[in-house]
Amino acid sequence: MRAIARSSRNTTLNDAQSIQVASLLLAIHQNDAAINLIQQLSKRPALAEAAWLQFDQALVYLLAGSDEKAVELARAYMSLCPKECQSLLKLHGLGL
Repeated sequence: MRAIARSSRNTTLNDAQSIQVASLLLAIHQNDAAINLIQQLSKRPALAEAAWLQFDQALVYLLAGSDEKAVELARAYMSLCPKECQSLLKLHGLGL
């Protein structure tokens, strides 16, 4: 897993691949690298307001132990889709 994470740093990843690599990085306790990857993804203009990205960002921060940032991003996610978001956030421990 570490070799995959290392090799992905030198490769251009699409959106789904970026999320998968962030998940792998979290699994091997490379939290800062996972956060950096998700931050880079959020800088893509077409994705800045994507609801799924807001959710994935919140989840990455939660799993990395950055609870306050996770809550901030979960609230941003909820503002994009208030009704649909509640059950998904609760399922992942981000119910607000």
